[in-house]
Amino acid sequence: MNDQVECRSDQDYAGRPLAVHWQGQRLAVTRLIDTWRSPQGKGYLVQTEDDHLFELVYLELEDRWEISQRQMIATSKNPKNLSTHPFRNTQ
Repeated sequence: MNDQVECRSDQDYAGRPLAVHWQGQRLAVTRLIDTWRSPQGKGYLVQTEDDHLFELVYLELEDRWEISQRQMIATSKNPKNLSTHPFRNTQ
C-alpha cells in the first residue's frame, strides 16, 4: 500500500500531520480535530483540503501508518455544523 502521512516532527517522529497520500493523491491537512495516545502509538483525526475526514494512527512498533477514511455527519438542526460523532468507516 502506498498510502502515507507527511508530518511535522519536532522532538520525535509522528508529530502533527501535514498531508495524507490517499489513493494516488496528496491531500493537505486543513484541520486537526483530535489527537490521542494508545499503547500502539499516536492517533489523529484530521480533515483534509477536500473536506474528507481521516483517522491516522502511527503504529510505533511496526513503524507504519494506518489510515482510515471516515464520514462526517451533518446535524439535522444545522447542516453546516458538521459533527465527527458518530462516524463510520467508509472503506
